[in-house]
Amino acid sequence: KGDLMTREVMYDVLRVTLAKEWLLTRALNCSRLISFLLDRSMDASPQGLQSKYHIIKSLSTIPTLPADLKSRFNVYLGDGVHGRFQPITNVASQYHQ
Repeated sequence: KGDLMTREVMYDVLRVTLAKEWLLTRALNCSRLISFLLDRSMDASPQGLQSKYHIIKSLSTIPTLPADLKSRFNVYLGDGVHGRFQPITNVASQYHQ
């Protein structure tokens, strides 16, 4: 439960941070951050997938977004929230019938 809360807070902080234009510019130039956001396997929890999707959706509307990045974001958004990944569920619950 603690890890989930930490991730939720991290995504909230990221959303608020990206609302600041000068930080947004730095973030868009940070290839590791962009890779993290685009890689669904790095946080395949339902909350993580949803949060990343909404962040990418918000970033994709930036008028000055470079064309190559806009294209990558559009592919991500076109794949939907889950893309090729299914959210991680409680594996233990699958075995308790």
